[in-house]
Amino acid sequence: MTIKVTLLGTGTPAPSLEKCGSGFLLEDQQKKVLFDCGPGIVGRLLSIGVKPTEITHFVLTHLHFDHVVDFIRLWLQRWDRGRNSIPPLKIYGPVGFKRFVEQLFGRDGAFAPDIHGRIDHPIQQRIHLLRTGTAVQDWPELAVIELSSGDVVELGGWKIFARSVPHYQPYLENLGYRVETDQGIFAYSSDVSVQPDTKATDPTLEGLRELVHQADITVQHLNSVSTEVGLHEPSHSVAGRGGRPAGVQREHKNTDCDAPRTSHLAKRDKGTSDKGCDALLRRRVRVGIGPHDFRAGQAAKLK
Repeated sequence: MTIKVTLLGTGTPAPSLEKCGSGFLLEDQQKKVLFDCGPGIVGRLLSIGVKPTEITHFVLTHLHFDHVVDFIRLWLQRWDRGRNSIPPLKIYGPVGFKRFVEQLFGRDGAFAPDIHGRIDHPIQQRIHLLRTGTAVQDWPELAVIELSSGDVVELGGWKIFARSVPHYQPYLENLGYRVETDQGIFAYSSDVSVQPDTKATDPTLEGLRELVHQADITVQHLNSVSTEVGLHEPSHSVAGRGGRPAGVQREHKNTDCDAPRTSHLAKRDKGTSDKGCDALLRRRVRVGIGPHDFRAGQAAKLK
């Protein structure tokens, strides 16, 4: 079994006709898990042939708009097109996300008039009857599970580890995620903001180190990082094995892809080398503030 990793968008909060906000899709034959859903991500999903109704799980890192604003579109279109015919979207995120979702889609939420109309209006009931064979519709279930640093979620053979990563605390919690599978390890740091005087031994960095340790593919958003922090282990790059050692020079790069890019995790026999891996696994996929100077994400496999 192969796990496909697609970088849908790696942009910044700045408005752009070319760049999208944050969004990364992990999928196998049973599930499609979307990490973050910033501006433009639903359009990127559609561009690779993935409908909102096909997304089975959504995982949020933090409540900054460039990571979450298109979640509104994703949720509404998934519910509207899949009402009573697909399971509710399983939603995970940091503390505060449940309130966010309920204030949008709950019975007293911002979109309650829209949802009420699509459930109760005779025109919508006729449409739903044609789609599903019944005009009766229930209020959508909001299946939100809030996570804290240290929590583990098991999803059909995957283990998703949540760790707190420094970025705008205490105003909001920011979680990075590590996905361990039989095919390999994917790590997503979320945004990383470290004060200039932060040392490599600072305990706030421990969660980040745990996330990226021996990961096969790592996507890391470097919002503000000091040269002295040394986030990267000498033995592997932020996008896999190889790469620069710890203590790399400070970089502010925007690695936004102008179209979705795909990599793969496929089970590798013990004792084999990485020579069959493509370039992505030996370079870091780094996102930060600055010029558009890197086209992210080439196809790769681990065997």
